[in-house]
Amino acid sequence: MHPVRQPMVNRRHLLTVGVSLSLASLPAVTGGPRAATDQPALREGYANSNGVRLFLVEAGEGPLMLFLHGAPDSWQLYEGLLLEFCRDHLAVAPNLRGFSPSDQPEAVEAYAMPRLLGDVHRVHA
Repeated sequence: MHPVRQPMVNRRHLLTVGVSLSLASLPAVTGGPRAATDQPALREGYANSNGVRLFLVEAGEGPLMLFLHGAPDSWQLYEGLLLEFCRDHLAVAPNLRGFSPSDQPEAVEAYAMPRLLGDVHRVHA
């Protein structure tokens, strides 16, 4: 009997391709590019979490929809999605701790999972 081999999947590549395809299809789904006057405004701000300032960009009003990036990305990965979902949601994309212009603590303990989860909870509390 031969062992079953699991396929090697590069999850980052898969996510990047998926986001690229979904962003490419947005103009077709929404009826084409919006006029400059129809473009919602992105608002920049900061959230405080356990003494760390987190930079964020948000748009819209309504139920909260968070977009969280991984390394080495930033909130800009989701700019198109913020503009799309802000029509009926408060769409928020922070730069997580350690990613400029958010604070970048030097202590390794500052990046422990409870602190990172606390950041997510405080982004729009």
